[in-house]
This record gives sequence, structure tokens and C-alpha cells, in this order.
Amino acid sequence: MKAGWKVKIPDIGPLATVIQSGKQMVKLELEGEQFWMPVELLEVEEKEAA
Repeated sequence: MKAGWKVKIPDIGPLATVIQSGKQMVKLELEGEQFWMPVELLEVEEKEAA
């Protein structure tokens, strides 16, 4: 996953934006909040150039 991509967190409505990518975790922004989540819990919805 790359910065700028839109990802879906299953069971949560709006898409989150990838802020920073790591090997097993990504930092996301969702509704003004930033947090880390494991990559395996996310689904890529939109690939945007950062």
C-alpha cells in the first residue's frame, strides 16, 4: 500500500486514506483522526498517486 491510496476497513463505512506505509502496518487518516492498523485488515479501494 502506498500513501494516498484509499482503503476500506471492513464493517466501517467511509474510506480511510493511507498516510504512511510500513511492512505490516499502515498509518491511516479517517475523519480527521490518524492511527495505525495491520495491513491484513484492510482492502484497497482506490489507488491514487501521492
